Amino acid sequence: MKKLTLGILVLAILSVGAFAVPNQLTYSGRLLQNGALVNATLPMDLKIYTDLTAGTLLWQELGVNVDVKQGIYSVILG
Repeated sequence: MKKLTLGILVLAILSVGAFAVPNQLTYSGRLLQNGALVNATLPMDLKIYTDLTAGTLLWQELGVNVDVKQGIYSVILG
């Protein structure tokens, strides 16, 4: 019985990593300029705040070159 309990405990500990919070986050968006879809590589400043407006800055990555095709872009934060 002790071996079974120990085995279950080991499996539980090993599986914790599978449910951990990821270190990266994918962010996608659509970009228009004067009503037209953008096709360009643009430098972007990416920031995450605690609130929509006037929140505390939690994270930032500045000057990231992002490929925008047919107005659609996707970046990995983190």
